Amino acid sequence: MKLLNYHYSKREINERFEKVGQQVFIQSKQIKTDNFQVVSNDDIKLIFQLYDTYFFDNYFKENKVIDKMAFDFSKKMTSAGGKLMYYKITNQNPIQFRMRISAYLIFNSFKDDAKTTINLVGYETKNRLEALMHVIEHEIIHLIEFLAFNDSSCKKDNFKKLANQIFGHTAFTHQLLTGKMEALKEYNLRVGDWVTFSFDGKNYKGFIQRITKRATVMALDENGIYKDNKGNRFTKYYILLKYLKKIDKKK
Repeated sequence: MKLLNYHYSKREINERFEKVGQQVFIQSKQIKTDNFQVVSNDDIKLIFQLYDTYFFDNYFKENKVIDKMAFDFSKKMTSAGGKLMYYKITNQNPIQFRMRISAYLIFNSFKDDAKTTINLVGYETKNRLEALMHVIEHEIIHLIEFLAFNDSSCKKDNFKKLANQIFGHTAFTHQLLTGKMEALKEYNLRVGDWVTFSFDGKNYKGFIQRITKRATVMALDENGIYKDNKGNRFTKYYILLKYLKKIDKKK
């Protein structure tokens, strides 16, 4: 399969990467700066098509792969930067692949004015556009594997080999700023920490059970429906991180 045979030097990868980025600014209706403020599903498709042009000689277009694909952002994905879903085509469902990107992680990992650098797939990534492009690269390798083998895993050697020889990747997971990382970096909060917060004019104390966009806090409440093995009762609350204050459990 032709897609398995592409192999670029570091210089060639950098040149093609820059061409894709330049064309995004020219062709996208929303993306006009590196740390763009607005983005749409069409931008994922545009970037994918540009990679098809500059890295794969329009293979996906000429073989009508793009006709069987859908592209969208997700506000609910809070741990993975991207995901490629593989479907069985039916009369009711002509889509075979859906490339979904985490809008939350792309925007949250790079603040508007901060000089943030995140190591992503082995590259020191400086802004939202670079992050979006590298995440799409990762998903393209999944697509190539699905087309060639009907299966894909970024944990296996074949994926790593393809990602390295085509895009120069030296790491193979999305290390964007997840909710847990943001909580630790900006608020020094971890799962298991005890915190206080106010809700509807009342003060509560509890522990952090889970962190995504918000923290899931199990607050002590003698009338709560949740109960631990010591007989303590809790009520569950979903609280923005900035409204939590870390405390010593003994207080």
